[in-house]
Amino acid sequence: MNDERVIDEARQRALAVLHQCATKRGFRASALAAGYPQIWARDSMITFLGAVASADPTLIAAGRASLETLSAYQSTRGLIQLNVNPDTGYISTENAGAADANLWYLLGHYLHARLTGDSAFLQRHWAGIDRALRWLEYQDMNECGLLEIPEAGNWMDLLAVRYNTLYDNALYYAAALAHQELATMLPSTVARHRLAIDAACIHERLNSLMWIDRCWVAEHFAEHLEKLKSFRLEWFMLYHNIGTISSRPYYLPWVAFREYGDWCDSLGNL
Repeated sequence: MNDERVIDEARQRALAVLHQCATKRGFRASALAAGYPQIWARDSMITFLGAVASADPTLIAAGRASLETLSAYQSTRGLIQLNVNPDTGYISTENAGAADANLWYLLGHYLHARLTGDSAFLQRHWAGIDRALRWLEYQDMNECGLLEIPEAGNWMDLLAVRYNTLYDNALYYAAALAHQELATMLPSTVARHRLAIDAACIHERLNSLMWIDRCWVAEHFAEHLEKLKSFRLEWFMLYHNIGTISSRPYYLPWVAFREYGDWCDSLGNL
C-alpha cells in the first residue's frame, strides 16, 4: 500500500470516528458505550477544529451544536461546564474547576464566526461569551495579568501543574485576541467586557516570566529585572530562584510562588 492510500485510509477512519461522536447536541468525547458520553468543552472544541478542516457539513453542524449545549449550561457567574451529558443534562463536578473550558469555548465561537460569518448566532450568544471572558479574568486572583490555575484546574489533572501555567495562559492570550476581534463583528451599541490587562500585555508577561534566555538577560539584566518588578514583586524574587537554571529551548510549563516546572509541556508550547 503506497503512502497516499495509507493517509487516505487513516483520514476516512478518523472521519468515521468523528461521525460516531457527532450528535444533534454536539460532539461526545467518545462514541463507545463504555467511554465518555458527555460533551466536554475542551474535547468538543478541539474536535471542532478537525471538523472545520474536514469541511464536512455534518461535523461542522455538530461543532455548532456543541457551542449551543455549552452555552445552555453556563453558570450564572460565567463558568462553562467541564462537561454535560446531553441525554440527561447531568453536569459532572469531578475535576470541574476547569479554566480551559472557558478558554476553548471562546476560541470555538471565534472559529465558528470566522468560518460562517454568522453575526446573528454570535449576537445571540454574545452575553455568554462576554461572561465567559469576565469569569476568566477573575481567575487572575492577584491581578498580575496571567491566570492562576489550581492543580487539576485544566486537562492535566494527573500532573502537578499549578499557578501561572503555560497551557492556560497561551490560550488566554488567544482568547483575549478572539474576543477582541469578535466584538468588531457586532454593532457598536452592544456592550462588551474589556480586560484590565489586554492581549498585548498578556503576551508580554507570559514571555517575561516563562521564557528563559540567559544570553538575552545577560545583555538586558537591569531592564529585565525592573520589568519583572513593575509587573509583580513576587516575580522579581522568584526570578533569582529560576536563575539557577540555564536557557531553555521551550517555555516553562508553570511558575508558582516559590517553585516552577522544568520540563517541556508540548501542547502548551505548540
